[in-house]
Amino acid sequence: MDGQLYLCLIICSLIVTGKSGDYCISSADENFRSIFCRNMTVPFEIQSNMTIYFMNGSHNLDHLFRFENVQNITLMGIGGVNTKSDVTTSEVYYEPFSRIVCTNPSSGISFVNVKTLTITNITFANCGNPTDNNSAVIYLLSTYDAIIKGISIQNATGYGIQQIKTILPQLQ
Repeated sequence: MDGQLYLCLIICSLIVTGKSGDYCISSADENFRSIFCRNMTVPFEIQSNMTIYFMNGSHNLDHLFRFENVQNITLMGIGGVNTKSDVTTSEVYYEPFSRIVCTNPSSGISFVNVKTLTITNITFANCGNPTDNNSAVIYLLSTYDAIIKGISIQNATGYGIQQIKTILPQLQ
């Protein structure tokens, strides 16, 4: 069995039998995953202690994905490729296979009053969530204990990451 498919089936089965706060996002054209996962057009309740797994592929976002007054939020892309390594610093450069493509110029992800946030292994393309006087792909307002790791921002409108009243996130 293909390694990526096997990993997806394991994660999807954990989500089906796991906590109510675990969700799986898959592309609409991936039939075998649609049994366990949903695409980004299907709304779900944003709640504390939530993990959202983005499967390999492109996921269209046509609205603002807003997390507010919650804690312990994880957005995790599944799959990716090591594009190069720097042996002098032990740095690994990673290109995520999970890709969020904004189809509306005011699409993006907003975190307001969030404690303990992790975003990892996701590419964001064509996003630009309107904020106070600017726009940003990822907007952080009064957000604490944030780790942002292995992301790529492409063709952004405005800032890639904008933070206001936020303790500096760990960018890795």
